[in-house]
Amino acid sequence: EPRADDWSELRSELERHGVSFADIARDLDVAGSTVSRWFNGVVETDRFTDVGEVANARFSDSRSDARRLLDAIGSRSKPKVYDLTVEGTHNFVANGMVVHNSEDRSAMHEALEQQQISVSKAGINATLKSRCSLLGAANPKYGRFDQYEPIGEQIDLEPALISR
Repeated sequence: EPRADDWSELRSELERHGVSFADIARDLDVAGSTVSRWFNGVVETDRFTDVGEVANARFSDSRSDARRLLDAIGSRSKPKVYDLTVEGTHNFVANGMVVHNSEDRSAMHEALEQQQISVSKAGINATLKSRCSLLGAANPKYGRFDQYEPIGEQIDLEPALISR
């Protein structure tokens, strides 16, 4: 909590915290020119303590606003991404979509080498062009990607796939 022993120190604290004489005058219910005269020593007053209390309340409000803003900024951090693994023949639901198991290495090899994916389902065989990247198909080694680590060190794939 800022501490001022005279009008000059209090003026410095007001400037440092961005509090105007008009703010102080409004809180004390006096004219702005009156507060200006007190600070300039034109008029003698016994209200230094009152002005100090009002100023400290303004400083406290300013600190509360800053804390609130910092908390809001902190809550906007990026969400962590986790990898899930299920048994080889099962699927799982993620964000409302059916997602296949991420352990299917042969499909990754085919997609990266031949730029296509073969799908065989219910007696129908189809070949689709693949437009995926290795990163999109990879499992993060530690369960999530870390923005501060190199991507190559975080991907849980064998070197044959990473080199593609």
